[in-house]
Amino acid sequence: MLVAQKDGGPGLVPLTFGATGAALAALALAAPSLLASPKRLWMKLGLVLGLVMTPIVMGVVYVTTILPIGLIMRARGHDPLRRRRKPAGESYWIAKDPPGPDPATMVNQF
Repeated sequence: MLVAQKDGGPGLVPLTFGATGAALAALALAAPSLLASPKRLWMKLGLVLGLVMTPIVMGVVYVTTILPIGLIMRARGHDPLRRRRKPAGESYWIAKDPPGPDPATMVNQF
């Protein structure tokens, strides 16, 4: 068995990863300059993966959350930014009630 043996002991895969990790940790403590090249390659791989995966993940998030919410809001007639035209309306100004803070409190804001 690869992950765990029948007697409950660790299998081949955990022992291999553990031994590799221990060897790399010992090498990092003893001679860190030997790991400079692998680190640069690993960072370049991470940069490439980030450039590829970020648009994919953001696209999935957009398609599965933002798009359905927008379609539902549009179907229900909700217009949170009040972008619809009101030709018969007097003004597009939104009256605030209560009117807000006293203008005298806005002196020397900065």
